[in-house]
Amino acid sequence: MNRFLAVVVVILVFLPPWCTAGLAAERPRYQAVWVDAFHEGFKSPEQTRRLIEWARRNYVNALFIEVRKTGDAYYPSKIEPTASDISPAGYDPLADLIAQAHDTGGGKARMEIHAWLIVYRVSTGGSLPSDHVLQKHPGWIGQTYGGATRDEDKNVYLDPGVPDVITHTDRIVADLVQRYDLDGIHFDRIRYPGRQWGYNPIAVARFRSLNGGVTGRLFRPRPDDAAWSEFRRQQVSMMLRRLYITAKAFRPTVKVSAATVAFDECKEDFKSTRPYYDVFQDWQTWVRADLLDLNIPMIYKRDHVAAQARDYRQWLDFLAANRGTAIPVVGQGSFINSPAGTLRQIALAFQHTDLAGVCLFSYAQLVREGDRAETLLEGLRKTYFRPNVPTPAITPPEQTNTGWVAGVVGGDRIDYVEVTLETRPPRSTHTDGSGFFAFMRVPVGEYEVAANLSRGQKARQTVRVAAGKVSVVRLAP
Repeated sequence: MNRFLAVVVVILVFLPPWCTAGLAAERPRYQAVWVDAFHEGFKSPEQTRRLIEWARRNYVNALFIEVRKTGDAYYPSKIEPTASDISPAGYDPLADLIAQAHDTGGGKARMEIHAWLIVYRVSTGGSLPSDHVLQKHPGWIGQTYGGATRDEDKNVYLDPGVPDVITHTDRIVADLVQRYDLDGIHFDRIRYPGRQWGYNPIAVARFRSLNGGVTGRLFRPRPDDAAWSEFRRQQVSMMLRRLYITAKAFRPTVKVSAATVAFDECKEDFKSTRPYYDVFQDWQTWVRADLLDLNIPMIYKRDHVAAQARDYRQWLDFLAANRGTAIPVVGQGSFINSPAGTLRQIALAFQHTDLAGVCLFSYAQLVREGDRAETLLEGLRKTYFRPNVPTPAITPPEQTNTGWVAGVVGGDRIDYVEVTLETRPPRSTHTDGSGFFAFMRVPVGEYEVAANLSRGQKARQTVRVAAGKVSVVRLAP
């Protein structure tokens, strides 16, 4: 009997997941795909129908839909111009996608829809409509140390250091989460293009003002200056903080996520990696500071290149060890790998019990590559993507016994003002360039919020925190 049991155990250990699926319920995970707006996918009713059918056939349980690619909107926006390649005119792809993905009639599985927004890149070249953000606000454009306003691929960016850029993007998020039954809001390109960027005159002037109107090296800091680098890193993190709070204020159950970067090799010290020092995306801090519900680092590595295969494994380990409070999902680069290479990488991701699935880039690649794509999809269906697998849930906000405190500071000085929340121990944070501040995961209760304003003035206000709610305060002289 003991020998028989030993044989059974060995068989079960080495069977692939699909063979043992009936023995235990599949643990929740993401079997997700990014659907970009540069290709066909959801721009007409027929494209949307095909996308949903394809996703259900391949056991996809979440779609990340690019609804803002270059300062445009793949839905009827109140703020930005509607994309020109939607047909027929008046068609609302996002509403149609949500209706079809959430339809569980006839035993269909529910799919999540996440609205994917490109945050700072707003043009890839070509003419722009009159109501485009670059036409209306040319003073927001990002610049390099050398004065360039386009990168080598002709992309144009908004500068993270311009406070009005935060306010504009915040309005877009508020509009989306109020009007659509979204499962998630997903931020991409929420970073600088590189350390040479950030030299918009408004941003540089703010940096000088916050450093006492400096002269010398900080008057026009070099790209690698430590203080200037930290300033830019803060701008990106403060943008994410504002967008997170806005999303939760209007739809507390929405999952806030980001497509973060895993450039080059992984280092034990995150501050030595390119995400941190080159594009100023400190996602290690984001997941520790409760700024994300879902973290999807784009670990795009070629499995057939030994050094990149090593980097892939190291980034997986780093993600697993640095989950913070966010659900960790692997951004999978199927577009640069063979079907066999992609399946090997997915196997490694699924072996990590601390990771919660994969998101493949991209739908367009998976449908246009014919037999090659079908080979990959068949492998996924047989071994890794299983039917009716639920996505990982976040704790319902009202059950956390915590809420959020957010507000604005008024007066003559609103930029980088220290704000204190009288918890035990007290917490402190700083305002962004628009005067906005926020505290995350504050236990239910009543607290004093205080700030030192200009000319020695102080402001205090009592705030009551309710579970799963954003409590709003205004601190003014």
